[in-house]
Amino acid sequence: MKTISIEIAKNELVRIHNALDTQRVLIGGLAVQQYHPSRNSKDIDLICDSDTVRMLIDKLYPSKDYETVQENDDEYRPSYVIRHKIKHSQIVFFGPKVMERQPYVWLDWEKLSENSKAFSYKGQDYDKIRVPPMEILAFSKLISFIERISINETKGHKDLEDFINLSNHDNFKMNILINHIRERNCEEYITKNIVNIPKYNKTIWDSSLFVELMKILYPIVDMKEGYNFGKPTEKDYDLIFSVNDSVNFYNKIATKYDERNTKYLLETHRRIIKAINNEHFNGKQLKILDLGGGTGRLIAIQFFDESDFQWHCVDSSKNMLDEFEENMETARIKYFLYKNSIFDLPKEVNELQFDVIILSCILSSLPKNPDFKDIIKLLVTNGTIIIADIHPFLTQTKPFYDFEIENQKVALQPRMIDPLDILHDIQQEDLRLVYADNIVSTSKEKYSFILQYRKV
Repeated sequence: MKTISIEIAKNELVRIHNALDTQRVLIGGLAVQQYHPSRNSKDIDLICDSDTVRMLIDKLYPSKDYETVQENDDEYRPSYVIRHKIKHSQIVFFGPKVMERQPYVWLDWEKLSENSKAFSYKGQDYDKIRVPPMEILAFSKLISFIERISINETKGHKDLEDFINLSNHDNFKMNILINHIRERNCEEYITKNIVNIPKYNKTIWDSSLFVELMKILYPIVDMKEGYNFGKPTEKDYDLIFSVNDSVNFYNKIATKYDERNTKYLLETHRRIIKAINNEHFNGKQLKILDLGGGTGRLIAIQFFDESDFQWHCVDSSKNMLDEFEENMETARIKYFLYKNSIFDLPKEVNELQFDVIILSCILSSLPKNPDFKDIIKLLVTNGTIIIADIHPFLTQTKPFYDFEIENQKVALQPRMIDPLDILHDIQQEDLRLVYADNIVSTSKEKYSFILQYRKV
């Protein structure tokens, strides 16, 4: 019978487990395979001190039965190839990560063990072999890729594949990864290094949800430092509204609102419309909550004749809602209008459950983000929440949203929305990030971003 290398490695892990007195963390391909079953690996990458390494070799691989070769000849980076003297096909590849050696600068051996799970094999858990959480293991793979791609391209490519496959897993929690990157204070290091990644493996890189997310975030870290919006002057505008007074701004410009739509704003909403259409399969009736829905001309009107839709629009501007009603007056879609703040949703809304919740370009007009937990609890299981807003790069370069009204130049000074803050605020066990993208102008400037979550 032909031997399977990964099967040999797993059997050896069971033997190692039985020989250990304390828990040890498994990383490398065998750890990845616990989450991504098609990952093949023959290498046993166990984090342990040098004394434990010697104990395991002496106890499990005595010289009368095994020939042990240390291929690296480096006590800090050992790589043992262990061959059985009779069973020649039984070869063990043991590459322990010696704790006396410092890990890559952004890695922490102890962090890998936090919230780890037992190694599982043939339906049994082996508690002394610990597998890091998927998100922390993915982080280690990303750092490993960046650090060694220029030294060992083959292993670097495998690190990249591992990272992508882990981060694309259905149960992967992107918030945990992003928060860990923040905790390790390595945002700048990662954002500067991932720019060059596509040249190594563009196909797999472009298949990553994390990549789409980083396209949104990069390089917000550099942008935020030292930037000052500055104070507007009277010569620029006749009337300036802050986000604390945005209701009056939108009441004033409501009749002109849809004249200001750029092709990039329309593209932003086209993506949202597409996401809604993806939910409308097999004639499924949809109940939609549109927070800050405005005039309805950008999104709601696209479903004008969908008689099986319920569209609940909440907006704090009476004049914007008046425009919505005029635009949708003869629509077949069932619509309901509520003049309320997003911070004080009406009882009628709080008593309902929705298939889709939309927050499109509303956060930048508010003084602060809402409590997303109060909004997400209104989602049905498998429902989706779509958050889109002006990219902070555009807010930085064009800090005023202005209109000509009755020979007056009026403007709103929007709040800069950092997608990282949204990711940080939306941290729920039952939510998964399923889509992330930028809308980019023809001059390659970021215009807006879209994040879509699903409730599981």
